[in-house]
Amino acid sequence: MTKQTCEFIPSSEVFADAPQAFDLLSYTNRFTWGDNNRSLVTAARILEALDLAAADGEEQKQVDIVIKRLESLGETYVDLEN
Repeated sequence: MTKQTCEFIPSSEVFADAPQAFDLLSYTNRFTWGDNNRSLVTAARILEALDLAAADGEEQKQVDIVIKRLESLGETYVDLEN
């Protein structure tokens, strides 16, 4: 067996000060999480989900902040559990 490692950022950092954007992501039903130690998804997949979600007003402002954060991550994983 070969031990594997990967880098990830907790979603609490990616979605800091953007709770409406995180709620929007959860409503897309593109991902499931809960009761896991880690639920790793690439930043690119979260970007795709947020691009497809409809947002306006304050929610859109938060989504824009999160998009900028995600774009800086490349293919780094985001842990949806933390």
